[in-house]
Amino acid sequence: MVKLTTANWDNFVHTFPQIERQFIGFNRVFDLLQKDFEPVNNNFPPFNIQKIDDYKFEVQLALAGFKEEDLDVSVEDGTLTITGDQLQGAVDGEPDNFIHKGIAERKFRRSWSLADTVVVKGAKLKDGVLTVSLENEIPDAKKPKSIEIKTK
Repeated sequence: MVKLTTANWDNFVHTFPQIERQFIGFNRVFDLLQKDFEPVNNNFPPFNIQKIDDYKFEVQLALAGFKEEDLDVSVEDGTLTITGDQLQGAVDGEPDNFIHKGIAERKFRRSWSLADTVVVKGAKLKDGVLTVSLENEIPDAKKPKSIEIKTK
């Protein structure tokens, strides 16, 4: 039985670009394969969802070491998606000069389904914590209201 370690997995996934060069017109197929074979860590990054008041919420993600340019926050079809790609070392074919590399390069993707009335108000990165502000904007017609009871 072969044990698939992280190093073996990375070597396997990193062979896709070499294989892809042998085929023309299959770029999308290889992109999908590479995405599907990337290891998923459902525990990273850790996050909190905090209720600020009846209509405001915050999603906070612990992202020490990530910079603004490493992150993408998007909303599409009622889904809030936060992705991060933190690469250290070799860039654009430059050799990396690490003697020992113990700090992992990380990729992640987290998604949450939003109610139709929830709007993303903004995102900020401070002290290694990404905070995404959400607001539940309920139209007046859908807000609960009290009906006065009259007697003759």
